[in-house]
Parts: sequence; structure tokens; C-alpha cells
Amino acid sequence: MSQRGPGDGKNFFRLLVESAQDLVAVLDGEGRIKYVSPSVRRLLGYGEEELLNRKILEFIHPEDRERSASNLELAVRRPGVTRYSLQRVRHRDGTWRHHEASALNLLDDPRVRGLVINSRDVTDRVALENELREKRREMDTLLSNLPGMAYRCRNDPQWTMLFVSQGCRELTGYEPEELVNNAVVSYAELIHPDDRDRVWREVQEALEKAVPFRLIYRLHTASGERKWVWEQGRGVFSRGGVLMHLEGFITDITERVWAERVTRLQRDLAQAASGSLRLEEFLQRVIDIIFQSGEVGCCAVYLEEGGGGYRLFGHRGLPEGEVLGAGFIGRGTRAAEALDGGETLRISWEELCREAGFPPGGELSAAVLAPLRWEGKTTGCLLAGALQGEFSTAVAEFLEAAAAQVAQAYARYRLLERLRESETRYRLLLEFAGEAIFSYDRDLKLTGVNRKACEMIGYSAEEMLGKNILELGVVHPEDLEKVLRDVGILLGGEETVSDEVRLITSEGSEILVELTGAVLRDREGRVAEIVNVGRDISQRRRAEEALRRSEERYRVTFEATGTAMFHVDRRAVITDVNREAERLFGYSREEMVGKMRYMDLIAPPDVERVKDISRKLLSGEMAGPVQLEILARHRSGRPVPALITVSMLPGLEESVISLLDISEKEEYERELERRAEEMRDFLDIAAHELRHPATLLKGYAMTLLEYGERMGEESRSEALRAIDRGADRLVGVVEELLEAARVERGRLRLDLRDVDPGELARRAVEEMRARFPDREMRLRVAKGLGTLRADAARLERLLVILLDNAVKYSPRGTPVELEVKRDDDAMLFTVLDRGRGIPEEDRERIFERFYQVEDVLHHAGPGLGLGLYIGRNIAEAHGGRIWCEPRLGGGSVFRFTIPVSGTS
Repeated sequence: MSQRGPGDGKNFFRLLVESAQDLVAVLDGEGRIKYVSPSVRRLLGYGEEELLNRKILEFIHPEDRERSASNLELAVRRPGVTRYSLQRVRHRDGTWRHHEASALNLLDDPRVRGLVINSRDVTDRVALENELREKRREMDTLLSNLPGMAYRCRNDPQWTMLFVSQGCRELTGYEPEELVNNAVVSYAELIHPDDRDRVWREVQEALEKAVPFRLIYRLHTASGERKWVWEQGRGVFSRGGVLMHLEGFITDITERVWAERVTRLQRDLAQAASGSLRLEEFLQRVIDIIFQSGEVGCCAVYLEEGGGGYRLFGHRGLPEGEVLGAGFIGRGTRAAEALDGGETLRISWEELCREAGFPPGGELSAAVLAPLRWEGKTTGCLLAGALQGEFSTAVAEFLEAAAAQVAQAYARYRLLERLRESETRYRLLLEFAGEAIFSYDRDLKLTGVNRKACEMIGYSAEEMLGKNILELGVVHPEDLEKVLRDVGILLGGEETVSDEVRLITSEGSEILVELTGAVLRDREGRVAEIVNVGRDISQRRRAEEALRRSEERYRVTFEATGTAMFHVDRRAVITDVNREAERLFGYSREEMVGKMRYMDLIAPPDVERVKDISRKLLSGEMAGPVQLEILARHRSGRPVPALITVSMLPGLEESVISLLDISEKEEYERELERRAEEMRDFLDIAAHELRHPATLLKGYAMTLLEYGERMGEESRSEALRAIDRGADRLVGVVEELLEAARVERGRLRLDLRDVDPGELARRAVEEMRARFPDREMRLRVAKGLGTLRADAARLERLLVILLDNAVKYSPRGTPVELEVKRDDDAMLFTVLDRGRGIPEEDRERIFERFYQVEDVLHHAGPGLGLGLYIGRNIAEAHGGRIWCEPRLGGGSVFRFTIPVSGTS
């Protein structure tokens, strides 16, 4: 399809279109494309045929479409050329291209009859413009966020500014336009006069070397404030090496400068406080440090004086005419009230004189009066004065910070003073303490010992310090484990631990020491050292042991007296009793001690007598002890005849009361008489038993001595046999006495073995048959008896004793019988005779020592009366029992049992 332009100027139009680099299009009144130049393929990628009769707005970006439609409508209504507009047009590849277009309204021109659109692709230009805007935005943001001012200036003495960033306002107090080209003030005028020459000189030196320059100097701001600034910059040179201008950056470092000064001040003050200066020297050192650190004309320190006010303790730079007048800030003044409340005054010197009560006048112009505060209390104040003008905010803040540091340093100085005093006292206490003090680290190496510790152990401090306490050999080997356990307890978190440890002195002797250990912790709370305080308790322990033994002896004596014993105080209240007192009166110890008076235990008729004696003993009118028989009273009301003894304890206002129950006195006397009678009978019997064989021995011995050579062999043999029988009888008597003595002393010991009871009985019967061949002995042993755990010799002795008694006390011609059989869990032995029998009232007593059924005068049978006594003890030692029964038809039956299960 061929294109034909409107009108007749074909050649001109063709030449125009072919030479155009921009896009040319013709639209009808509704915005449809009637013609488009071939450049559309190069600019938008479309062929001409693809665009004809399509509305131009189809190819406009949705966000630009409304604005483009308005521009198109305006172009249709207004003849002539409309201004360029910018919109995004869709490329055939889907991307959007920025086009700048203008419209020429030729709708009324018969040759064209349309809107002629001239459009050029400005996508690259728009991108560059956007990039430039973004970089400018970034630069503006960067400069606005920098804590200072960026600049470009000429290298002239006025530092004429060509450009300054917005940070100029914050830094100098001037607007950027007021500095550019020195419109209001030159930058050189802002530099402190004392720093101008140095700044010019250092910049020129850097330019000559073509290196950056870095400066620190002071500025005066528009408000008159003084600031410290840091500047870095460099010269900008042309390609030919000609300096064009300077560029750089300036920032405020006032806070940093004063912070560094505060830090230096803090360090210097700490060093001054840690020295050994007197208070006046310390304060003067503080004043000098502040005077040198801050831009002040004078400096003074006042300290709180009792409650009356603040007294000048030192100054520097204070004019002589003002020293006397400013020597004291009294209570009641506005300045003192401000200081007490922790308020800092930044005022003129004239105002300070009014507020502090100083005389008016003087050479100073301004002042800062800052309190020295520590732990919520004002301990003094710092006064700084300016000779000209006012203090800048930075200097005033520095002085306030300095006051805080001085307060801290002063508090530290006082603390160190107290610490030095405390350490001196501690050292004196340590050296002259009555206890030994050891300190050692976590490795148990001794770090400190006092004089008492050296005296106790016998080593010098030099011999002990630095050595392991366990390796030193001062701890008893058997107590090493105890010491390590206690150290572990302390390292485990306990604050203190106490123990008793044996130590070995340098001489090798052993002492008992009571040790109390405690931990010293560092700032992190870790155990730094362990301190032991030790006391030699060897002597005390010996005294305690002696006291304990004495107390034990006293308690044993107190309990074992056999009489009721009381301790009573001067009010007759019972303070201690023994068990016999509890038994005798029926009251428990708890019921009597501290609750009853011993008079409560005495029957009314005798109370006054006992009271009278007690009063006389207490007053000293009568010496104790005093005894008398009285009638006491049991808890049940039963009267108790008693012998009371009252004594005073020497050195104590206490009495000892003993009460002996004498209600059994007659019974005791009868028992004593009976025992005496038994003893007399025993002596008579023993004399008889010993005299008979002794006489026999004597007679036969004399016969042999005088007639032995003339006697025949048979006569001599008979005499010797008689002597042998007499000797056997003597030995028997002695053995019986010894056996009785062993029983009496509880020394009867059993040799337990498995024993055949039948065999045991047969041996006893055989012995009796040998001794009494003319007597009939009968033995009956049951079958299946088994064995018995017993002392065979002693059981055989028991059987012989019973059989011997049966032979002794039964008529000749009557048999003596022995039976052995099982009786449940015991073996039953029975001896039967046909003697006279034993009266019922004597059947229990015959087993007592020395008891004889016949009286001594009619003692007929041999023996001391100890056989049955010994026999009973043998049976009971085996866990059995023995008894006597009458025998039907006359005679006696003796039985005893031995447990089969064993003997304890």
C-alpha cells in the first residue's frame, strides 16, 4: 500500500520527510494516525502500516495518557504550534521511550488537514537528567547529614567562601549566603585571633607540598560562643598545576575537646588523690589542674564547714583584693541554698557577690559556682571566674564536669585517708591480735601471717610466706583431709567455716587450734584469698576434758550413792536430782527441778526442824554437814522414814540434800545378822571339814614317822592310802571354795561343744561307782536324745554334785537313780534318792551359798554347803534351771534342764 501526503507539494514533502531525524506524524481531529514518517521504524520499531488509522493515545504510557489527551485536545482547539510536552511512548519491544513532542494545527490547511506532530526520542537525556538529580539529592543529603560544613574557598587571607553547605548555620550561626563572597562576614574573622596566623601558615605549607591539611583551632560564632573545630581540606589545581581554589570540611569538636580535658582532669585528680598529700596540698593540686585545663581567669575550692557554710580552702588567680571578701559562703545566702540543693550558678561576678554575700566590686566579670556533690550531699563547691566577658557554654559545662570530678576525687581522697587510717589500725590489730591470723590464695600459698601465728607455730614469717600451707608440714597428717574439705566448702560459695585442726609446731609438738575461715572476694565476686583466724585451744580442751571427767565422776557418784540426792538454791528450790530421788518419792526429774522446794518432800512435823538447820547453815551459824532422822513424804502421801543430811557447797549459794530411806533399816540389820550367821556356820563347817582330814594326815604322818621302819608293808600302805584320801578331801574342799569364788565374781566360763547327754550321764555314774562301790547306782537314758551344746566338764560336775548329795543323805542299801530324757526343747536330768527328804521351806534356800538343812552343831555329812550353789550357777549359765521336789514314798528328786537349741 502506498502512502500519499495531503496536498500537491509531493517533492517538497518527500524531501522533508526523508531528511528528518525526528519522528513526524499527522493526526486527524480525533487523534488517529493518518501519516507517519519512516523514522518510526528506527525510533519505535514499528512499520508505517502498523500505525495507520490507530489512535495515538494507545501508545502513550497510562500515567501520561490523561495529560497527553489534554494537550492533544488543546492543540485541536488552538491553531498554531503548541509547546513541547514530554511523555512516555511504547516501543514495539514493550519498553517505554521518553519522547518530547510538539504539535502544529493544520486542520484547516487543505493541503494537510491534520495535526502535524514532531517528536524526538529524549530517553537518554531524561536518564542523564534523573541521574544528575539523584546525585544532587545524594550530595545535598550527605552534606546536610554531616556534622559540620563543607566549603569551597579562595586561597586569600579572608578565606573568601565560594560555596558553603547548610551545616554552616549550625557551625557558625551564619546563613550560607552571609559567608559566600564575604557578604556579611569573612570566614577569617570567625577564627580566634590567637589561631589565625597558625591556620594560614599550616595551610600554605600543605599547598606547597600539594598534600591535604588538617587543623584544630577555635571559632567565634555569630552569638559570641567559642567553639573548637577540626578542619580537613586540600587545594584543587588545574591540569597545568595552577591552584584554582580550596575544598574541605569543618566540624565542631568542642565536646570532644572538653571531654578529653575532663578525662585528663579525672586522671590527674585520681593521681593527686592517690598520693600522700595533705588535704591543703591535695586541694591546691586540684585547683592548679583545673586552672591549666580550663579557660578560666581564676579558680577556687570551698569545703563544707560543719554546717555553718563553705570555707575557702585554696585558689589560683583570684585577685588579692577579693580573697578576703570571698573567703566564706555563709548559710542563709542564696548561693549556699543553691549549693545545698545541688544547683550550679552561671552568673556575673556582681550577681555572685550579691548571692554569696561577698563584698561588691572586683576585677572579675563572670562566675560559675558549681557544687561538689557526692552520694546526694554537697561537700563543697568549685568557683571559677572570668576576667573578661562570660563563660561559653562549653567552658561552663566543663567546669560543671570538673566539679563532679573534683567531688569524686575529694571523696576518693577522704576514702583513701580513712583507708590509710583503717589499714594502720588493721595492721596494729593484726600484729597485736590475740589470735593467729593466716591468709592464703586459691593455691593454698601463704600470703600473710601475723606475729601471733609465728609465735604459735614457731616459724618466722619469712619461713612461711609463699609456701603451700599443706606442704609446709604444719598441719597434722590426719587432719589434711579435713582442711582440704573446709577449703572446698569456702571455694564452693560458703562465706565462713569453723573447725578444729591439729597443727605441728617447729619443735614437733602438737597443738589443737580452733580455726575460723572466711573468704575475701575480688570485684568480680571471685575468691581472692582465704583468711583463717586460729586460737590455740589445747589448754582449754585439756581443762574441758578434766572438767568433763570431773563432771562424769560427779554424775556417777551423784547417781550411784544409793541415797536420794538434791541440789537446792538459797530459796530451797530443787535444781538437780538423781534417779534414787525419783524412785524414793515417786516424782519425775521434770516435775521436781525448778518447780518444787525440797521442803515439799518432808512431812509437816519435821519441816520446821529442817528449815531451822538450813537457815543456820546458810548464815554460817552451823557448820555442815548435819544429819537427823525425819519423816519424808512419798507422792502418794505414804510416810517414808529417812535420814537427811544437809551440806553447803563451798563458794556457791547452794545446798546438797541427801535422804536415805531407813524404812528397811531393820530388814537390813536382819539380813546382815543372817549373813553373819551364815558366815559363822560356814566357818564352823569349814573348820570341821578341814580339821578332819588334817587330823587324819597328822596322825598317819606321825605314825609313819615314829613306827614306819617297824611297820609291815601292808600297814605302811594302808597308812599312805589314808593320807592320800585325806589329801583328796582337802583338795576337794579347796576346789569347792575356788569354784564358789569364781561363781561369786561372775567368772564362770563355759567351753561349749557338742555333747552326748547319755555318755555324760554314764561317766558321772561311773565316777560315783568308783568312789562308792558299795552303793547301788541306777542309770536310765532315753533313746534318740541327740547331742547337746554344753560344757561337758561342768555338766558332769553338776551331775556328780547331785549324785554325791544323794549318796550322802540317803540310807545305805537304797539305790541312787539318774534319768536322762528329752523334755520339749530341753534335756531333762533327774536324780532320785530315798533319803529323809527336804522340808518345803528349805527347797529354794538349799541352792543358796553356805546353806545347810541341818544346823552346824549336828552337821554330819561332809561338805561346805556350796555344792548346790555351784550346781545352780552351772545350770543357769547353760540357760537352764534346777529345782528340788519331794519323792513319792520318801526321798528327794533333783531336776535340771539344759536347752537343746544352744546356750548363750
